[in-house]
Amino acid sequence: MATVVEFLGPLTNTAFDSLVRASVQGGIFILLVWAACRLIPRLPASARCALWWLASLKLVVAFFCVDPLPIPILDPPPPAPVADVSASLPAVPPQSVVTSSTPGVAEHATGSTRSAVSGWRFVAVVAWVAILTLLLAALANRMRRIKRIAGRAIEAPSELQRVAARLSESLELPTTPDVRISEEVDTPLVLGPRRPVVMLPGAPFAALSPEEQRMALCHELLHLQRRDLWLAWIPALAERLFFFHPLAHLAVREYQLTREAACDAAVIRALDARPGDYGRLLITLGISRLPVHLAAAGSPSSYSKLKRRITMLRDISNSRRLRTAGWVTVLMAAFAITPLTFVARSQDREKPAQAALSAPPARTASSAVAAKPGVVAPVTAQPAAPSVEQGRGKERELNYVLFLDEQRTMMSGSSADSSRAASFRKGKEQLLWFRRGGREYIVRDPALLREVAEIYRPLQEVGGDQAKIGSKQAKIGGRQAEIGHQQAAVGRKQAEIGARQARIGSRQAASAARQAGRERVDTDELVRERGELELEMRQLEREMDELSGQMEAFNEPMDELSKEMNSLSEEMNVLSRKMEEVSARAAAQMSGLLDRAISSGAATEVK
Repeated sequence: MATVVEFLGPLTNTAFDSLVRASVQGGIFILLVWAACRLIPRLPASARCALWWLASLKLVVAFFCVDPLPIPILDPPPPAPVADVSASLPAVPPQSVVTSSTPGVAEHATGSTRSAVSGWRFVAVVAWVAILTLLLAALANRMRRIKRIAGRAIEAPSELQRVAARLSESLELPTTPDVRISEEVDTPLVLGPRRPVVMLPGAPFAALSPEEQRMALCHELLHLQRRDLWLAWIPALAERLFFFHPLAHLAVREYQLTREAACDAAVIRALDARPGDYGRLLITLGISRLPVHLAAAGSPSSYSKLKRRITMLRDISNSRRLRTAGWVTVLMAAFAITPLTFVARSQDREKPAQAALSAPPARTASSAVAAKPGVVAPVTAQPAAPSVEQGRGKERELNYVLFLDEQRTMMSGSSADSSRAASFRKGKEQLLWFRRGGREYIVRDPALLREVAEIYRPLQEVGGDQAKIGSKQAKIGGRQAEIGHQQAAVGRKQAEIGARQARIGSRQAASAARQAGRERVDTDELVRERGELELEMRQLEREMDELSGQMEAFNEPMDELSKEMNSLSEEMNVLSRKMEEVSARAAAQMSGLLDRAISSGAATEVK
């Protein structure tokens, strides 16, 4: 077993890491899509469908794409910030590398830990592969069953074939699919992406009027026009790869629903049909399609989806603004799922002043370990201080610690340097400790220490300006969040009205069915009932329009806040460039001052 785990270890770790990475990235993307659909309730169904499909694609891409494409567009990293450190804090002892006196002990412990980690990862991946295999086998079995049902179906009457041919021509389909009748299906559906077949239920479809049959056929043909049978494989794959991920199932369910709603809207536009008539057709047929699965119409899940589809019929709009906004959202989402990562440009191409800001390499193992832990900063942080200067043909270290007073300390180096400098300090005196050429020096001359503080005063001023802008940005962010909460409240009200409209639509459909002769009731009573329902529906439409106006009113203040935020970002960029210039100048001045202190004897070498 250990040999198998060791042999498959790299493959197992890669699969496990890919699952974790894709689950996290895909989950975040799905939540963003969900929030966008809630905040923009009138987003077209076609745009919603594309967003949810992209959410499934994000999961698949993040799983199979191990190495994102690096885009070198960022500025090189700025110098590490130097925080003020309270002098009253106890000195941090230097850390060192612990080695074992017995050869092989450390290697054995590391190997045991690695083996344990690889072992449980191996078990998790094997379980995932086993469940995935079962799910794929079940999928293949369903596809074979559907193929057998299609083989037993009979050709549809010639009249339906002619209607399908005319609709295919109007929709500009390359070929007219076969139309067949089967008593083994409950709702119209389309099968086979390469050789499409439209399957129609026998008795339920025959009971429809010619116009209703035409709308139902058009719906199925629109799936072919939209390439839904090909596109559905991405959500199907994501649902099976991430069977353990609840958000993956949410994305697939929403994709299936919005795909049907997009076809509903396309039918109404293509045939110039009334939404009410089409809604009654949906109620009659109870259409609820799942990919490669024959769902039973009338089940609780089907009823819930049917109600939401009827609700979305009222949002069908020819508004160019809404369609444009929807597709812009889709394009932004498509860019978001691209596996890119932004990295810093190579410092070899930067200016010498910027190259002077790079961190010095570790000189010993002990100093490398000691540099990892940070020093607690209980007071206001000082601006970044340069740690390296570019000499004549070589790179020289600039590690120092400057104790200004009880609460202010400036340093460039590690926590070990801070502890080392504190050991030479007497009480609360001002002191400069620095390392030069492998030797350590201390300076107690007040005039020289004031000169050092003056060198870094411009950095403190720029840092203060950056802090002020950061505070303004935080306030604007808070106001944007407040508007977002208000938009969410309006969205909830719109959802409540939509649910009420769905209930009224169901009652209207039931009334129409009774008037068609399925139940004998007084005609005057039906007319009165339908009039009341239409009046109530118009009232709800007015309320929905009012809420839509409120939602649009939020756009202007949000745009103003975005402009303010962009302006502050530009100011922050200017200050960042200024900080780089000031840091480079301070590095050169500090280097000269330290050389002068050594040559004049103001700096005392310590052991």
